[in-house]
Amino acid sequence: MRGAPTPSWPPQTAIDLTAGLVAAAGLRRWVLDSRYVGSPSMAPTFEPGDSFLMDKVSLRRRAPSRGEVICFRAPPALLKIYPRDGCFLKRVVAVGGDVVCVRKGVLYVNHEQQQEAYLVEKMKYSLPPTPVPLNHVYVLGDNRNDSRDSHEWGPLAVKLVTGRPLCTYWPPNRACWTKGYAAIR
Repeated sequence: MRGAPTPSWPPQTAIDLTAGLVAAAGLRRWVLDSRYVGSPSMAPTFEPGDSFLMDKVSLRRRAPSRGEVICFRAPPALLKIYPRDGCFLKRVVAVGGDVVCVRKGVLYVNHEQQQEAYLVEKMKYSLPPTPVPLNHVYVLGDNRNDSRDSHEWGPLAVKLVTGRPLCTYWPPNRACWTKGYAAIR
């Protein structure tokens, strides 16, 4: 055909697609990531099969605090069992400088009994007074008797924390925003 415009290369669609992929990769790397709950260790707060968005930005503004749920990479004690890039989900019960212990199934932080309404049952283990070093947190699953956590492998280095759950989006009947440690349903 005479007079038909010749397409410029690369076509605008290819440029737009490339820009979208780069933006999505950056978003996943530095802002948000999608994660899947594969174990019952955080039940009933997070159930196996739940999918959630993990916020990576808030860690740059504030360190993990007592009571909130965090995502983290496997600590050294678990690297032989779990992949380095795996994501764990647990509740922070103590921070650097605290002393944590479990007596008669009850959690104490700095000699104060903790009120934990989200627990389904008391812990079936004891823990002697354990100091949490600076730049570390002590994490426990909400399903305390079915969780591999700090009571087995000790305090977690804060540098291993990767984010905080922002919202559960799957399955639809469990979809909700999370605020700190509580699911808002």
